[in-house]
Amino acid sequence: MAEERIGKYALGAALGTGGSGAVHRGIDTVLGRPVALKLLHPQLVHDAAVLARFRAEAEAMARLNHPNVVTVHDFAGAGKRWAIVMELVEGGETLASVLAREGRLAPERAARLLADVARGLGHAHARGIVHRDVKPANVLVVRDGHRERAKVTDFGIARLVDKQRMTADRTTLGTLYYMAPEQAGDSAVDARADLYSFGVTAYEVLTGSVPFRYESAPRLLRAHLEETPAPPSAMATGIPPTLDRLVSSLLAKRPEDRPPSADAVADALEALGATGTPSGELAYAPTVAAPSGAPPRPSAPSEPGLGAAPRQSSQSLPATRSSSAEGLASPRPSNEQAAQDRASRGPSQGRMSQGRMSQGGTSQGGPAPDDGQTTLWIAIGAVVLFGVVLFGSILGACFVCHG
Repeated sequence: MAEERIGKYALGAALGTGGSGAVHRGIDTVLGRPVALKLLHPQLVHDAAVLARFRAEAEAMARLNHPNVVTVHDFAGAGKRWAIVMELVEGGETLASVLAREGRLAPERAARLLADVARGLGHAHARGIVHRDVKPANVLVVRDGHRERAKVTDFGIARLVDKQRMTADRTTLGTLYYMAPEQAGDSAVDARADLYSFGVTAYEVLTGSVPFRYESAPRLLRAHLEETPAPPSAMATGIPPTLDRLVSSLLAKRPEDRPPSADAVADALEALGATGTPSGELAYAPTVAAPSGAPPRPSAPSEPGLGAAPRQSSQSLPATRSSSAEGLASPRPSNEQAAQDRASRGPSQGRMSQGRMSQGGTSQGGPAPDDGQTTLWIAIGAVVLFGVVLFGSILGACFVCHG
């Protein structure tokens, strides 16, 4: 069988598929180096607008040179076969695969990987590129020496392809779980939409579940527009308050209420991952109070085309300890503890208490009664009770005398 080629690139085995096409292993036959070839789906090649955007995205991505972004080398093709040529990340797996296997990540590890993702997004945003499809499936986790590193990938043509598909069947290939309110509402979209999607990703990394898991695509879109999710700490134990507030601020409905930039978020996460600061102020201190409402959490979606919902994991993490990050490396819940946590929360049949939480995590309901006032009212009550008893005794004696 003849070897299939796209220009100077020999096409190898498929590595994965997506909404706009498939990714294959390949070889640059001139330089002899391995590459990854992202092929545009044959059905989309006939759409001139899609093909033009595919090329434009490749050209834009080729301007990015950052350790936390997958590098684009070339754009090649002819006729019905067109491909974006990217670096081949050997030994990597998607963050979605990591979460499917491990459930959720320890906060210290999560902070380090999420900081990488935010730093990659910040690099793209500074060059006018908005990802629009930030989710665990579009993050590669690789071993870099003695540490893990995350790389953002698949900027691709999500913005155009997803828009067309959403108009047709209200789905975006599983992306709806991570979509910013302004995307759901068809408002103007900028880099702050990526921050919201990044916040949903962070929420899932820390808790094992996305904030909203409705079966209906319109219901899911409405949740992004209107509903306030429970803070991550309400869904999983061991999450430091600072990290809890940061994720909640990323999920703000209004773009202007989110952190100022992906780099600011990366600064905060890097400080958290390096020092393990459990509650101190970071380089970016979110000003949005952590929400306390939680939407209903039904079972995984079954609508055709919506795709499987990101799982709500019951897997807990083993107890670990870090001398450099005590706040982050608190003991992880055991399976029995996790079950007790879920039992104590009970089934999510509606919203949790609507009382807002301050940044410090205390309820902002009515003020607690003053201790002095409480003592005074107790004393008055005792005097009144004594008077009633005394009066009753005198009255009883009078009845006896008259009897």
